[in-house]
Amino acid sequence: MNGGFADSLEVLTACPLQRVVLSWGKCRLRLITYKSSAEILDAWALDELMSHYVIYRKKLSVQGTRTPEFAFRFYVVSTHHPRKLLQQVTRERKHAGVFDVSWGTYRIRLLVLRDIPEAPTNIPWQIFSDQVERVRSGLQNYHWHREEARSMIHQFAQHYHFGGALRQK
Repeated sequence: MNGGFADSLEVLTACPLQRVVLSWGKCRLRLITYKSSAEILDAWALDELMSHYVIYRKKLSVQGTRTPEFAFRFYVVSTHHPRKLLQQVTRERKHAGVFDVSWGTYRIRLLVLRDIPEAPTNIPWQIFSDQVERVRSGLQNYHWHREEARSMIHQFAQHYHFGGALRQK
């Protein structure tokens, strides 16, 4: 599915992210980029994330006082396993589907949705895995906290041709 991921992610963040695979030290700001099944995660995408960081950090600066680097964490969420990129960077596998990638002087947490194991804490990521059964399972088992999620469920059901109503918790 293209477009609407930011809105979808906002809906999903009602789930405490620290219980998913995003827990990674204390920080105030998390910058996240997403590459769907129709997009390639490559060096350009990492450069783009870091350029957004620089611009955002400048905007947060007040009267020459910069927000400290340690206040930020960087995340790349990819539907597909970025084999070529992982050959080009220094990386450390943290868990199945989770890597820490060095990019310049920065560390970026990479989540590969298709490789993240199925578990109750990973249900939100199943929804974006682009694997029909995992998407179906995620949509049926995720505890939706916001009413806006109903339209997202309908969009996913149409996209994957699930037909009929999905049981929602």
